[in-house]
Amino acid sequence: MGVTQASVEINPPTILPPTPPSLSFEGFTITLEVEALGTPNPSPLEVYVVKAISYSGKNYLWCLGAGADHPPSRLIMSVRAERVVARFERGSFSGFSLSNLSSAQFSFIDVVGPYSISYWSQDGLSSFSPHIALLKVEDLRIVGYSHLTGTLTPSLGYSSVPPSGNLSLDFPSLTSPINELVWRAGEEGSGEFPTRLDLAYREEDSASLYAVAKVTDLPPSLHIKVDRHSTGGKNVTELTYHGSHTVGRLAFHEEILSPTGELSVTTMLIKELPLTLHLSTTGGEFYSYNATFPVNASLGIVGGMLEGVMGKISERFGRIGRVLRSLPRSVATLPEEKGWLEAESEGGLGEIFYASGELKYLTTSSSSYLSIYQANEDAYPTLSIRLKNVQKGELNFSSGFKVALTLLKRQKVDLAGIIPGGETLLMVDSAPGEMTILQDPEGERLFLGLSERVEEVHLLGRSEEVSIEMIIEGLMGEAEIINLKDTFWVSFGTHVENFQAYMTNSATFIPRFYPISNFLSIHQRGISGEISIKLQRVSFFRFVRGTAPIIEIRSEGAGDLLIELGEAINSLSLRGAFRPLPEYLNMTLPSNLTGVEIPLPSLYGGDFTGIAEGLLSLTGIADSLLNLTYNALDSMVERLGAIGQNMSLSWRVGSDQSTDLVLHVQRLGSAPFKPASWTHGLWIYQSGKGRESSLDMKIFLMGLPSEGSLSFSFEEETLVFDLDFEGYSPAMPWLLVRTLGFQDRDITIYMNDIKSGINMDVKAEITTNMSIGGRIVAHMEAHVSTLEGEPVDLGEVLARLRKLGEEPSLREIYMPALPADFSFRGRMERDIDVNYSSSQYLEFLYIKLSKSLKGRWSQIYGIFHDLPLSFSARIVSNPLVSLRHTLTLQGFPTFSLATSGRDIDLYINYDGKGLGQRGRYQLFVENAGDTETYYHGSMYVLKSEGIEYFTLEMENIPYIEGFTINSLIFSARDVKSLALDSSMLPGGLPVIYLKKLEVRNVKAVLDFSLKVRGKDMSPRGSFYVYRVSSSGFTRTLSLQSGPLEINLEGYRSATIIPAPIVMMWQEAVSGVVS
Repeated sequence: MGVTQASVEINPPTILPPTPPSLSFEGFTITLEVEALGTPNPSPLEVYVVKAISYSGKNYLWCLGAGADHPPSRLIMSVRAERVVARFERGSFSGFSLSNLSSAQFSFIDVVGPYSISYWSQDGLSSFSPHIALLKVEDLRIVGYSHLTGTLTPSLGYSSVPPSGNLSLDFPSLTSPINELVWRAGEEGSGEFPTRLDLAYREEDSASLYAVAKVTDLPPSLHIKVDRHSTGGKNVTELTYHGSHTVGRLAFHEEILSPTGELSVTTMLIKELPLTLHLSTTGGEFYSYNATFPVNASLGIVGGMLEGVMGKISERFGRIGRVLRSLPRSVATLPEEKGWLEAESEGGLGEIFYASGELKYLTTSSSSYLSIYQANEDAYPTLSIRLKNVQKGELNFSSGFKVALTLLKRQKVDLAGIIPGGETLLMVDSAPGEMTILQDPEGERLFLGLSERVEEVHLLGRSEEVSIEMIIEGLMGEAEIINLKDTFWVSFGTHVENFQAYMTNSATFIPRFYPISNFLSIHQRGISGEISIKLQRVSFFRFVRGTAPIIEIRSEGAGDLLIELGEAINSLSLRGAFRPLPEYLNMTLPSNLTGVEIPLPSLYGGDFTGIAEGLLSLTGIADSLLNLTYNALDSMVERLGAIGQNMSLSWRVGSDQSTDLVLHVQRLGSAPFKPASWTHGLWIYQSGKGRESSLDMKIFLMGLPSEGSLSFSFEEETLVFDLDFEGYSPAMPWLLVRTLGFQDRDITIYMNDIKSGINMDVKAEITTNMSIGGRIVAHMEAHVSTLEGEPVDLGEVLARLRKLGEEPSLREIYMPALPADFSFRGRMERDIDVNYSSSQYLEFLYIKLSKSLKGRWSQIYGIFHDLPLSFSARIVSNPLVSLRHTLTLQGFPTFSLATSGRDIDLYINYDGKGLGQRGRYQLFVENAGDTETYYHGSMYVLKSEGIEYFTLEMENIPYIEGFTINSLIFSARDVKSLALDSSMLPGGLPVIYLKKLEVRNVKAVLDFSLKVRGKDMSPRGSFYVYRVSSSGFTRTLSLQSGPLEINLEGYRSATIIPAPIVMMWQEAVSGVVS
């Protein structure tokens, strides 16, 4: 037997202005006391207080209670508020006094905290269970209920719970949320009573809800402080937790059954909750509460206070289910609401587990993971998270996407997703202490930061179109993926030990793996294909879109690289090897790949499925790369033999490395196939164009330079070749580049006596338009030095370009040696320009341009002998005719030569008929200084610093109708100046004058053909030669028959008159006489 007593304790109020005034009751306590009469009954104790109230137009049935396995001699429970404020209704204040409170009409406007709920037991308690229940009643029918049960039991190894406990809730008033919670168990000095707390909450309303929470080893004291504020239009809640002891285990489980029968489950588990924890999160809403509660005056002040306080509490209690039901949705919509969740603890959490969604938990065997499951597009996603030994964590969607973790121990972390359209699994083995993932709002940059080395990152992905597997071993520092307008690149802070990837869009292709350090395997059959990659010590990959797409790879050059490409439909294959892999590779791709996009995964969306979709979008990278390789291989076939080809390749290897390159490309089309030969260099054979073409290409280079680049481009008329080698020590001293049949052109470049340990930069450009008046340009320059920068000369060089077809042509340049610094530029259009400079004297230089027109070859070739360090030569054609002067000497080309020495020998043979010029010219100059020819009026003048020997031959040069010079040979020694002039006599025959002769041993031979009035006069061709000696005193006149041959040594001028003029005059005179 016992007695139960309930009492309410209040203090006298204070009247607060204004009018009508308010009453402030300092201290309001409701106490429930149970005391045994005699020896306590060992039966379990259950005590309940039931009260019915009407609040906000609804009827409620309240039930408060407590239980204990073994009732104590005395048990006291109390609820206390610091202050209660009531306000008089208007008109009810008249005649008010403290003695007639019960007759006043008033409403409670606030119950001010902090609020405390406490219990005290005279004897020890083996358990203690408080209860609270709220039933909603309409028409004597229960339409909903809420029930909360708490149970305190001793922890393992203890027999009783604390004999007393106090729970203090601090919120400014019942119209505001809780700001602070303080729990204290036992009295100071009474010892520790590790306790287990079990809470269960059940609610039946529009949906059924059941939630349980279990706390193992509730600390004797804990302090939770909550701060709520708004930032940037978002509701932010910050929670700070302090406990006197570590909480071993905190578990929460919730099940929600919707009216349609869908079951949603949320589970959370925290192990080893540390002494301090700070949590900040957005989402949810700040709940508001009614500010006033009118009380029936007949209840009196005490009854009114009790009614008011319980009404306020019932309103709060009724919202527990709403808060619990919104928990999974608040977490799941963090991405959509651009919110965040941050947590930091002192000492770290042993483990945290969270799962919500349908009754399907997608878990893995790893210690820590985030998994997402969505059965279909309309289904609610299941989210499952487990983290162990975590000290700090952040999940932020406010500006892009951010995940940051600080882990106390290395562990395996997985990120998994199964959503409509595919599934992905990202596994991080031995995750380091700090790990950060960032993505900007524009989705252009994805960043991974690591504080320590990660042993392995493994990605598995499968969509409806593509499957991908990727492995990264030895990742340290940071990794970054950037996708801008024209550039996609992947970079690592340091070299990763090993990178492997396999991707395919067809079930018929299987991964290809080779037992070597590095390989790239690409095989296609139409749009179906596979890519297999393995790279060691790689740090950078870049793909640049644009008019000339570029792929760039950086690594530490560990091991050999095998490359294998195949396209089955077009019968294209490529096999090659770098031994070892260069540190740097840069390759230009065909221009039609400009529009190929490589998507960047987006890790944020409407909900957490956006993360899974982002992981799945990695398969989009695989799809893009497969499309890229398909387009590249198909383009390679389409453009074989086409105009506008370009290719560039650059690399860098370690300073102590020597790289060899072997490459074989073969394509079997309908055009005739001929295998290329292996040589030290490049050999290509090609026939046909486009998809009909056949190709065989072989490259073999031993001892690639430590750093180098090769570029090659070919347009309609221009070939550009650029070679830049640094640290070049070839295993063979010669190099041959030969292409046969490429766009109906054969190209040969041969270099010999290549030294070891050199830097070499060679550029060549050839433009050939072999039509009449077309433009021909040959430009070549070279710079060769030792590694220390000292100049060094190489051996012979031959460059040859032969054009096949209906009008074949040939261009050749040969040098017996390549000086350390060399530049040659030749241009022929209407004129001919040659500019040359060299770091050493060169024995000779040979140049030849030739063309076949209607079965006849025309050509120009020149030999430059005893070349000085620099010279320039120019031949200017003169196609214009002036009627002010005689036509005899018009049309001669002018010539200029500027040289740094006076030892150059020059031989030029110019057959101009096929090249748009008149006749044939042959020029030989020996030991020449600066020389030029020019016109002075009608006079053709030659000036020179000195020419030891000079000869000029011209053939088949038509001047006027009926008069053609069949041949003109002019030679002289020690030439400094001479001039040619002419005039016309009646009948249109020319007279030639030789003037200003500063020469020695001058000879001239002239042969011509003449037709007068249709009658051939050539057989009777004779010449009168009138000469004036150097002194001017001797003058001679002689008649020569047949071809003219004169010696002008010792004469300063001469006049040449074709003899048919005199013969015609004699014939005319004789006719008159007769």
